[in-house]
Amino acid sequence: MSINGIEDNFQEEFPSLELPSRALVEKQFELEKVLEEESKKIDFVADGLKEKYKTYNELRGFVDYLRGMEKLFIRVNEKEDQGDVDRIKEIIIKNEISRFAMDFNGEKEDSEELEMLFGTIWCDFENLCDNLHYDSESVEKIREFSKKLKEKYANHPECGEFIEYMQNVSLVFLGKKGVNVDMREIRESLLRKKMEELSADGDPEIDQLKEIRYDFEKELLAK
Repeated sequence: MSINGIEDNFQEEFPSLELPSRALVEKQFELEKVLEEESKKIDFVADGLKEKYKTYNELRGFVDYLRGMEKLFIRVNEKEDQGDVDRIKEIIIKNEISRFAMDFNGEKEDSEELEMLFGTIWCDFENLCDNLHYDSESVEKIREFSKKLKEKYANHPECGEFIEYMQNVSLVFLGKKGVNVDMREIRESLLRKKMEELSADGDPEIDQLKEIRYDFEKELLAK
């Protein structure tokens, strides 16, 4: 989209608001161009790895997870959200809600219903974690809460994996509310928990996941 197109869309959507300065619009336009180019690189590398592991669904799913995390990482790094832990957490969860919903059902209407259900689960975790601190008691409360939610949504098998994801996110962000954080630290923690979760039964092995992650990051650096 051109800069003029961005301005026209803004005026159509927000007719009562003053149009942002040309310099601000140009800055946003250039930022979106950079993000689009980086996103294309990520897709190219991820698609290549998915082809390499086309007979292993678990490994292909992990490649998609790496793809999503990398795209989030570059977007947060380029924008003013860097360091804002609450905003980073919100961006990560919203992105994963959309991905989970599409993975379980590609139909738009059904995906929207799933997003609403996942959003409810997200709110349940937020209400729990609001007053928790980083200690062993709080960690146990989150794990017990996850078990109860899985029982509550036992008739919705698509919720089990998302509840597990929200448990991991809640543990990673536990005690960090209102604190400035390094997105690299958050990404590293989430990736580590994802690999531990996927390799819990030994298939795939965690060394396989580490190798895929290494190949993914090496290929990105080479682009």
